[in-house]
Amino acid sequence: MSFLKQFAHKSTSAKRLASAYLSKFNSKSNTADSQLKGNITILLRQERQNVAGLCKVYFQLALNTDHINEQQQLEMQVLSGDDELGRFSIANNNISQENWLAINTHKLNNGKHKFTLQLLLDKEPQLYNSFAISIKNEGPLANKVSNSLKQSNSPTIIYKDCNSRLFDFQNEDLKPWFDKSNAHQRLEQKAEEHPIAKQYKSEFESFLTHGFMVLENILDDKFIENINRDIDDAVKKKVQGYEEGSSQRIMGLHNSYKHIHQLWKQAKVIQILEQIFEDAVRPCQTLTYVYGSQQSYHQDTVHLTPFPAGYMCGVWVALEDIKAGSGELRVLKGSHRLPRIYRETSNCSQVIDNQWDEFSQTVDKEWQRLIAEHKFEEMSYLAKKGDILIWHENLMHGGSVRIDNNQSRRSIVSHYFAQGALGFYDSSGLPAVLD
Repeated sequence: MSFLKQFAHKSTSAKRLASAYLSKFNSKSNTADSQLKGNITILLRQERQNVAGLCKVYFQLALNTDHINEQQQLEMQVLSGDDELGRFSIANNNISQENWLAINTHKLNNGKHKFTLQLLLDKEPQLYNSFAISIKNEGPLANKVSNSLKQSNSPTIIYKDCNSRLFDFQNEDLKPWFDKSNAHQRLEQKAEEHPIAKQYKSEFESFLTHGFMVLENILDDKFIENINRDIDDAVKKKVQGYEEGSSQRIMGLHNSYKHIHQLWKQAKVIQILEQIFEDAVRPCQTLTYVYGSQQSYHQDTVHLTPFPAGYMCGVWVALEDIKAGSGELRVLKGSHRLPRIYRETSNCSQVIDNQWDEFSQTVDKEWQRLIAEHKFEEMSYLAKKGDILIWHENLMHGGSVRIDNNQSRRSIVSHYFAQGALGFYDSSGLPAVLD
């Protein structure tokens, strides 16, 4: 079950990945006869001035609870001007903890918005605090998503659990071109219209048919050498407690190392993803492996979840020639056409505090059942240094068992969402941190 733990996205990790933008406000009562004394602290950690998609807002309550009994109801209310955007209950045992909510900015107009976070006791206002963000959702997909969210009455305020039940995943109008029945005809048209689609037409055909494409010899040796130096430094410093020889991955090195950051935004990959998404691209994360991951077959859909479905891709970069027995990447050709598995479809609870036992007994078993019921050709990916594999979000993939524990398998995995899509981690319920 260790591979499941590697997908944990606890709030502390999200904080490390996000650029620190911290706003604190001193709250006060907005009623003269308030029963409560205390304050609300609001923390905004956002990566850019203009927020898109799901905006995560941390808040913490410091209250004198002497006047609260178990029968009284504590709620948080979010307002924009005089309009209520949403409200949710706060359990007594969560009062002093750092909490979070997510604002679904696709439900709001672009521009600057001022919000008020207000504490209610038995529906009566007690304490409040305000904060402001600038919203900028752009592009054709953003408009479609916004319309869908409004039509389906998806919530504007999400409290501590972003999950697939909140969104209309059955909306056929939002299906990407490569998941439609006329995808091959659309590719022919794209090849006539755009030089990248023409140059890599056979690779795009593989993406449609098999669920992945391989781009050979994309990175030059000097660039890879610099990336490997960055990794050597991280290994030497035991970043995130890394132990030499382990299958552990190191998260987010693009935040600390220049060349890994350059790889994260590699132009050729971005250009190809733009053709896949037919929109701009938003990088999500980097996962660095020195040795093979040994992960069981899985879909990324439940871990790095786009709404609408389809608008996320994984990118696997080989930083050395991959040898058999090193725990090489393996994929099941055509498995991207399997049903998407979410927590809802497998009746799994939210993964909290890195406890994956229930997930292993539900989602993971459902994956294994689907694989057993279908006949897929397995491909072990013995990439050459500088090769890049791009896979469909729903492709079944994993890491082989390491036969030779001394053989490294240096690689970096990144995930990319389409601009205009919502990104979240359905398994843990957290919003994704997008650039």
